[in-house]
Amino acid sequence: PPTNTHLAKSTSNFLFACRFLHSKMPQIYPKRESSQMNESHFRVTWEDLSYKVELSAINLLFQKHILQKTNVKKSKTILNGLNGEFKSGELIALMGPSGAGKSTLLECLSGKRRNGRSGLIGFMGSKKVDVAFIPQQDHFFQMLTVREALSFASKLKSLSNEDEMEIIVQEKNKNEDDAASILTSDHGNIVDSLLNQLSLKNCAETRISNLSGGQMKRLSIAQELASQPDILILDEPTSGLDSASCYQTVELLHTLTQQSSSIAIVVTIHQPSAKVFNLFHKIYVLSTIGKCIYDGPPMNVIDWLTQFNLICPQFYNPADYIIEVASGDYGEEAIYSMAEAIDESHKNGRRKTNEGEILLLEIIGFFMGLLFYGLGKRGGCPPDLSNGMNPQDLERFQSLVRVEKEDTINYIGCIFFSAVFLQYAGICFNVVTFPLTINAITKEVRNGWYQGSNYFLALSIADLPLTMISSLLFALVVYIMSELPLEFDRFWHYFLILFFLSFISQSHGFFIGALFDRNVTAAVFLAPCTGVPFILFSGFLIKLEAVPTYLKIFNYLSYTQYIIEALIFTLYGGLRCGEGTGYLVEVTTSKIGVYLSSMFRIAMEATSDDYETDFEMVNVTKSIVNSITPEFLKNVKIKNGNVESAMITSFNLSEASYADFMIILTVYALITRFIAYKLLSLKIYADK
Repeated sequence: PPTNTHLAKSTSNFLFACRFLHSKMPQIYPKRESSQMNESHFRVTWEDLSYKVELSAINLLFQKHILQKTNVKKSKTILNGLNGEFKSGELIALMGPSGAGKSTLLECLSGKRRNGRSGLIGFMGSKKVDVAFIPQQDHFFQMLTVREALSFASKLKSLSNEDEMEIIVQEKNKNEDDAASILTSDHGNIVDSLLNQLSLKNCAETRISNLSGGQMKRLSIAQELASQPDILILDEPTSGLDSASCYQTVELLHTLTQQSSSIAIVVTIHQPSAKVFNLFHKIYVLSTIGKCIYDGPPMNVIDWLTQFNLICPQFYNPADYIIEVASGDYGEEAIYSMAEAIDESHKNGRRKTNEGEILLLEIIGFFMGLLFYGLGKRGGCPPDLSNGMNPQDLERFQSLVRVEKEDTINYIGCIFFSAVFLQYAGICFNVVTFPLTINAITKEVRNGWYQGSNYFLALSIADLPLTMISSLLFALVVYIMSELPLEFDRFWHYFLILFFLSFISQSHGFFIGALFDRNVTAAVFLAPCTGVPFILFSGFLIKLEAVPTYLKIFNYLSYTQYIIEALIFTLYGGLRCGEGTGYLVEVTTSKIGVYLSSMFRIAMEATSDDYETDFEMVNVTKSIVNSITPEFLKNVKIKNGNVESAMITSFNLSEASYADFMIILTVYALITRFIAYKLLSLKIYADK
């Protein structure tokens, strides 16, 4: 029989060969290096995960023609559109009746089943993760002791860098015994730690063949923990164990997640006791139809069932009761109702406002374009005077000016309602962001996953593309359908202002959501009300000049006012009335004056005796001419030889005021976002 010396040498040679072969193999996972605490955290999600088993053609023919079975289905759906997630630091139980697909889901998540699987399995984290899978029936080398088995596991699972490999090669060439000691230098501590951690120290020198069922389960776990996996998946770890051993095993797993928040443990379990049931952080229950009917902490199971008129009897194990529900003992209607509610909760839990927000903006933008169709081409300008204006055309020109004025005023209404709609869209879509996620954010920030500032910055950056796309699409629809001037510079500023509005109102929604972070109902109902003061003091309903002095401060604080006036300048400023139009107005006004003056001079010369001096006659002539000259020619404002739109004159706007608006909006956007962040920080770090 081999002696201990022979065993040590053979072990050394075997491990050296394994390490050498390992160095030649492609590495699936990178070497585990020391990193900051928050880098080890991760999240695994699955969306619309399904799994089907397809019968082969031979199997199908065999069942139909040899076994003479009827209604043989070519495929069977085991998992049907599942959604869920788990995070590092959690102990998750997959529960359900036999045949519900618990083991199938485990194998799909671990990557063991690929054919027939559909849907998305996602990972969020800063590094790759190691996954260890322990099947229901594990196998060992029965002649090894517990210590030897763990020692082999530690040595075979450890990954070595090239420098360590070179040292081993050099040392082996010098002295094989020294090489063996180098190989086992750190593994003794690992084995001792695992023996203590999993309560195996008392049986460390016992052969595996003499272990109890509970000890074997703990040994399986210890072997996989030797490589420090990030995700530990166990299929029925408590099967075949008595109640005491079952509790000890699950308690051990619970302790592991508490000791190391960088590990996630997922287990399947069948009808645990109430004591064991409450050890899990999360319960994921599968039903006979392949759908999830519960996803949450164990203490909320009874409340969840009550929502569907399923009352768990007093002193009855909630785990047993929900398994009975999942088996269909209380009807399939209850299963379908719960599964539908779970699917909806997962959809609502994700930030799914992308499609909904863009679609809503497009629909509203389209209807606003229809309502104000073509009104945008009216610029609040005088009629075309390039061909001159004869006195007999005066009435027609007066009619054109009246239509121009009415359509322009109507389109100001489009500008106002566009601003109000985007303001409320930004507020209402984002007011629920923090109330729905504040608990998860608080836990992750306090556990050192990331800083609150990092989360808020990432949220703001992640929302920028959506905000830009939604604002751009809305601007395109309204701009084109309103027949506004097809000038890129004008459209660019129009889009930029709408983007500022969406960004600021988004911060507005964040602020209200953070303020009412514990009461989503209050946040949803009060958020629209907080937008009303900004609209009242926007300058559209009542001009700034008419606002009492003691209330004007609210006008200056209303970002809606700056948005509306910036939009008016963008759409009606610049050369909206054309280049050189000021000269045409001056010439036309002069011609009309000369024509009317000539007519009245002839009339007055016939009655010149009525006037004492020619000077008095001239004054009377000028007065009559001014009263008859069209108003649109008298009130036109000309700047640098160009006519300004009546809207620019009415709101007393200029290029300098537009520049001020853009600076104010930029500062407003930064300040409101900063205030929302500070309020969120206060909520997260409160009572820390």
